[in-house]
Amino acid sequence: MVAYSTEQERQMKKQKTSAKDTTKKYQKKENRRDKARYPALEKKYNLKMRADYIEADYVGGVTGDDGDIVIRPLNEEEKDFLNKFYEEEVSANFHHNKETKRLFREIKKIERMESPTDADLSRWEKLKAEYYINQDKVLLNKSPEEQRKAYGANNARNRCIYNRSKASRKLGSIEDRDFIEDSTQVCLEKDTNPKIVKDDITKEREYIVRKRKEKREKRISKSKLLFGDKK
Repeated sequence: MVAYSTEQERQMKKQKTSAKDTTKKYQKKENRRDKARYPALEKKYNLKMRADYIEADYVGGVTGDDGDIVIRPLNEEEKDFLNKFYEEEVSANFHHNKETKRLFREIKKIERMESPTDADLSRWEKLKAEYYINQDKVLLNKSPEEQRKAYGANNARNRCIYNRSKASRKLGSIEDRDFIEDSTQVCLEKDTNPKIVKDDITKEREYIVRKRKEKREKRISKSKLLFGDKK
C-alpha cells in the first residue's frame, strides 16, 4: 500500500478517483425489463401490485371460437403509444425512453461528483438541455401537474391494503355463502346495536395490551439470555 507524504498528494489522488468510483457505484446493469421492447404491456415485467391495472391481452389480437378475428393485432405505433400510456399512468415512470434514461444517468453521474471540473459542468448543461428536449418529444404527460397526478395515483395504489394483500397472496377466497350471510348479519347488528361495537372495541384494546405484554416479556427473556440476569 502506497503511503502519501503530504495532505496535498492525498487530495489529488482522491480527486482523480472520485468520478471513477462514483461511476462504478451507481452503474446499473440492464435487466430483462430494460431489454424488452414493450415491457409495460407484459405483466411479467411489472410489479404484482400493478398487474391488475394492465389490460393488454388484446395487443396480439383476439379470435372468436369460430376462428374469426374479433380484434385485430395492434401495429407497432399503437403498441408504442399503449406502452407509453401504461408506463406513465400505471408505473409513474417518465424515463421509459432509452435515450432519456441514458441522459438522466449521465446527468446524475456528474451531479454525484465531489469536485466536478468546468468541462464537467459544461457537459452537464448540454445534457440537461438534451434531456428536456427529448422528454418533450416522447412523454404523454409533459406538465409537472400531470406527472404529479400520476405519482399520486401510483402512491395511492401502493398504500391500498387490498393491493398489498393480493400481491403478497394474503387474500383468502370467500366462496361460502353461509359465511357471507353470517358476516352481513354481524355488520347489520353492529350498525343497529352500539353495545356490540363497544364490546368489539374493548376486545381489541385487550388484544393490543396482551400483545404488547408478550413482546415485552420476549425482550426481557432475550436480554437475560444475552447479558445474564442482573440483580
